[in-house]
Amino acid sequence: MLKIGALSFINALPFFGPFLENRVQFAGEFSYGNPSQINTLLEEGKVDVGLISSASFLANRERYILLTNLGIAATNCMKSVCLYSKKEPSKLDGKTIYIPEPSATSVMLLKVLCKHVWRIKPKFVEHNSTLSIEELLRVGDAVLMIGDQCLITHSSQNHLVTDLCEVWYGFTKKPFVFAVFATRLEAWMDLPDEVRAFHQKLFMAYDYSTANFEETLTRANSQTGLSFDALRQYYKMLDFYLDSAHFQGLEQFAKLR
Repeated sequence: MLKIGALSFINALPFFGPFLENRVQFAGEFSYGNPSQINTLLEEGKVDVGLISSASFLANRERYILLTNLGIAATNCMKSVCLYSKKEPSKLDGKTIYIPEPSATSVMLLKVLCKHVWRIKPKFVEHNSTLSIEELLRVGDAVLMIGDQCLITHSSQNHLVTDLCEVWYGFTKKPFVFAVFATRLEAWMDLPDEVRAFHQKLFMAYDYSTANFEETLTRANSQTGLSFDALRQYYKMLDFYLDSAHFQGLEQFAKLR
């Protein structure tokens, strides 16, 4: 039985929602978690296929095969990968930036922007995700927030909010790819029929979500409490089908990281 690592964030619902609702059925074992957890599961061979972070794919590209041209990306802005800070990012040299443990790609993107755009060398400290923005900014100078937690965070007017994807696009004029589907070489060799079958089912799931978008919104609303209008705006920002421009952006990220 094929083992699949699935992201639990709402930006992955267009892929995994139909499996959760049994709208599309697949005889596999799904494990849900945050980006760091899914990256680790695939790296350790505990799943055969995963929607993993771009940073993890780039670090393991000799061991992995890109499974489809489906993924999670954004052009210009995303609203779920943001830096909350007391001052402009360019003025954070030597300052403390709290970063979340569950992310690899977003943290790497932040470090790329610090080096190549803002030209600063801050101190990066992992933060406890249960703490609020206000609590973290009492002891630090900036906080990186990602995923659903970032979407539901209400910031004070005293905080600056910087969308990292927007800064990336301004710097490179390329979309940013946050997550891709990959399989291990061993799984590709040992379970080729199962991997191909999941590949086909994945496209069916995405097509179902596209045709029945209200179901995705309903589950995302239940998961986050965000309004349907806010969720519609969020999903419009995301790219789920990766084209040549996305892969050019991914390669540029690989060179700069």
